[in-house]
Amino acid sequence: MLLLTASISYENVPFNISVKMRPSIDFGNGFSYSGIITPADKIEMFIMNKWYTVDINMFTVDEEVFGSISEMVKKGCIFKMKAGNNVVGRGRIIDFLFIQ
Repeated sequence: MLLLTASISYENVPFNISVKMRPSIDFGNGFSYSGIITPADKIEMFIMNKWYTVDINMFTVDEEVFGSISEMVKKGCIFKMKAGNNVVGRGRIIDFLFIQ
């Protein structure tokens, strides 16, 4: 399991986003990974183009997957958030922890 602390911003959608939405995370290798995004603040909606600190729990990232993305998962690295093939936001990794 991969745990991220990140700063994220939703963009490219014409409305605010529920904190329950689960976009996929693309680290730049052409693959998308699912995760549960939990904002640090107690909010119901993400406001467009505003930056939020969040925790992202990525339960589907096992040892094999982490081995293939570990070069892209570093403090300060940027990732895309997607809904289907559409980029809906971006983020920057603040910290991370991989748990086997």
